[in-house]
Amino acid sequence: MNTAAIYHRTESEYAYLYTNELMHVRLRTARADCKNVSLVHGDPYELEKKRWYKQPSAMRKTLSTDLYDYWEVDVTAPYHRLSMRLWLRPDKMAQYGLIPDDISSVL
Repeated sequence: MNTAAIYHRTESEYAYLYTNELMHVRLRTARADCKNVSLVHGDPYELEKKRWYKQPSAMRKTLSTDLYDYWEVDVTAPYHRLSMRLWLRPDKMAQYGLIPDDISSVL
């Protein structure tokens, strides 16, 4: 996995409010590096009540260039608070000897 190609930044074109209720979240990975990507998201104050951390949303690949794949998902945040974690295939990460914290450190 090319961790140098992984890119996401909040408050940018990679996470922005599309309408009053809908947010687009994007991620860049190296081309053909991931078969699927998920986003786990929800209201941080409803973590235990709704257990949203157990309900990942599949991101769709929206664009591929010679170097990168771009992934996107639409999310809502009814109380305008959002906590999220991008999840790259954990089984593939393990093959490369990576853990989620390794990915977090490059984001």
